[in-house]
Amino acid sequence: MQLLRMKPVVIAALVDASLGLAAGTAAAFVNINWSLQPGDPICPHRPGCHEQTHKVNLKAGVAYTIDLRSTQFDTYLFLENGVGTVLAQDDDSGGNLNARIVYTPGVSGEYVIIATSFRQGATGGYTLTVSP
Repeated sequence: MQLLRMKPVVIAALVDASLGLAAGTAAAFVNINWSLQPGDPICPHRPGCHEQTHKVNLKAGVAYTIDLRSTQFDTYLFLENGVGTVLAQDDDSGGNLNARIVYTPGVSGEYVIIATSFRQGATGGYTLTVSP
């Protein structure tokens, strides 16, 4: 049995006291420096390509830009809902060989971002950014 490694994601929740919002109800901002390595799990959506998964909480009605950038490999990006349905995917919309998804969730909750590569077996460092 192979275990999937989930990377902790730091979510910055802003509180707007003038609107009476509680912590955790505002938009997420994520900036992660990580890497794909030869021993990482293989992405079920891209056979032969390694993956890293990152969970993030997104708020309904907020447009998020999800960027996956690397100078070491051609990035590929997937966004899944909490039950594993692919909601969006991208190869090069971030310019050069970088991936970008712009997504507005209809439902608040936990989503999974899958960082992977276009080419099978590609590895290297990357930066994942999620911003409203």
